[in-house]
Amino acid sequence: MQISVVIPALNEEKALPGLLEALLRQTRLPGEIIVVDADSTDRTAGIVEEWGRRGHPVRCLKGRRGGCGIGRNIGIQAAKCEWIVILDCGMVPIPSWLAGLEETQKRTGAQAVFGTCAYKPVSSFQKALCAVAWGERPVPVVPCALFHGSVFETIGLFREDLEAVEDREWFKRFLRRYGCLCVMQEAITPHLDIPVDLRRVLRKWFLYSHCAVRAGVLRGAQILYLLGVPLSLFILAYSWPAALGLLLLYTGIRGIWLPLARGTALAWLMKPANFARVFMIACSIDIAKALGFAAGRYSLLWKPAGAA
Repeated sequence: MQISVVIPALNEEKALPGLLEALLRQTRLPGEIIVVDADSTDRTAGIVEEWGRRGHPVRCLKGRRGGCGIGRNIGIQAAKCEWIVILDCGMVPIPSWLAGLEETQKRTGAQAVFGTCAYKPVSSFQKALCAVAWGERPVPVVPCALFHGSVFETIGLFREDLEAVEDREWFKRFLRRYGCLCVMQEAITPHLDIPVDLRRVLRKWFLYSHCAVRAGVLRGAQILYLLGVPLSLFILAYSWPAALGLLLLYTGIRGIWLPLARGTALAWLMKPANFARVFMIACSIDIAKALGFAAGRYSLLWKPAGAA
């Protein structure tokens, strides 16, 4: 089995050396590593070319701005190997990761094997964000997975008109065609790319939600936010006792129940400073998602008129 690793990159001069080193320390080495540079303004392309000049199986392809889907598609189409692994900058796989994917594929015969990743926060802010957004348990993801080239021929490549959620939209098509997942539970990949401040959090979730509308995913969440926010404002305007009850319910679900369900330790969550960060971040994400869904719906509504 020969494996190409495809990595889209944009201004990743800090993350790339560690990622490339981790890939070249694998107990089962990849056949090639393709980094698709989306017109970076830092030394991303130069770093990749330097590693290639050292004799490593690393090459850099020119991409363009617009989202990870573009870079992934360029890399997939240029891959020389029959099997393709998709990886994101910010992920640093442990040495047994690629061997684990290969072993799982040979054991199961699956056309796709999904690896799992777990976010590794450093600061208190990042730990609170992880408690709200992802939890501490590893989850299977598209970037971190092994695919036979025929999978992309069967269900198509990633949508290039989406700056975010392109992997979720592709995954929806994958499930529709293949029906179930083959997941490698071992060799969990650490994910280090976590927003470091509230501004980046707001931008990330606004863009994510806005693109989700165009992608036709997260429909249940769209209904919840687009109906729940106006309803909450109505209750707030006409009944203070009901509004207080709604706030307590929101605090219990968003600030306590969901973080605990995602693996956050109760002792950590119950510290006042930690709970305050979790609640602040949860509110910020929900506001960004509501605005993103609303903006996406508005754009969708007026798209025919604009096109005409």
